[in-house]
Amino acid sequence: MKTMKTLIGLSMMMAFTSPLLAGGGGGTTTGAFNFTYNVGSVLTYHAYGLVCQVGAVSPRPSGTVVLGNWWVKDLGPVSGSKTISCPKPVVPKGTTSSVLGVLFFASYKDIGGQPFTHPVVDVQIYNSKWYNGNASIVVIEPDNSSLTLYFAAPFSPFAWDLSPYVWDSPPL
Repeated sequence: MKTMKTLIGLSMMMAFTSPLLAGGGGGTTTGAFNFTYNVGSVLTYHAYGLVCQVGAVSPRPSGTVVLGNWWVKDLGPVSGSKTISCPKPVVPKGTTSSVLGVLFFASYKDIGGQPFTHPVVDVQIYNSKWYNGNASIVVIEPDNSSLTLYFAAPFSPFAWDLSPYVWDSPPL
């Protein structure tokens, strides 16, 4: 329940309110930002790009799955160290998004909207009007706690070692 409250709280900060944020499909997505990660040797983790909050659109946006309270696009499996491009949200005319983009690193076992059974890493960069354009890296734990790893100005290259925070099986 606390995990869902954390996600709902994040959604309020992000202010995604329009069905047009779902993207419309078909075109090539230009990245909002690049993020270099290290997740170690996990086998079940994928990167997911935020499309919009569940309930903001109906029916489910094409090509998306549900993670927590979000419609997300599966950007594919992650392992080791690589750089990924975070998709930009599509913003309707006359509105603005509070973020440049949001990446989630999560186990594919947590797809479906149920409570998380593995840590989920939330990486986002706000636009300059929200939180001064800061970047945020937060780990949402299966026990409903969260750990903020970073909240300050983005740096280049934007990179983080996530391997201590993600796992396929709970640590002993």
